[in-house]
Amino acid sequence: MALSGCGGDEPPVAEPDPLLVAALADLHLADARADLTGTARDSLRALALARHGLSTADLAEVLDGLVRDPEGATRLYDRVSERLAAGTAAPPRSVPSLPVKPEGAE
Repeated sequence: MALSGCGGDEPPVAEPDPLLVAALADLHLADARADLTGTARDSLRALALARHGLSTADLAEVLDGLVRDPEGATRLYDRVSERLAAGTAAPPRSVPSLPVKPEGAE
């Protein structure tokens, strides 16, 4: 016999995949790094995905699925935000620290 919550017939809420949470947090950091350093965004995103064994096609498939699951997308976003706030996401390790260009420098 399965246990049910207060909602009766509603299935239990699934937590987002921790791998996906980590990958999306790293993508967020890769985008921020690209904005700060002028590094090619696509390159940093590819490195972040590869770090987690994912491709852009894998990411697109997941995001397409989230369109049909707004509650799942909200849970996923919340976990990514929590991970970023906790400082537990790391930038792609293959990318060396790059200096930030001073304002007005070309």
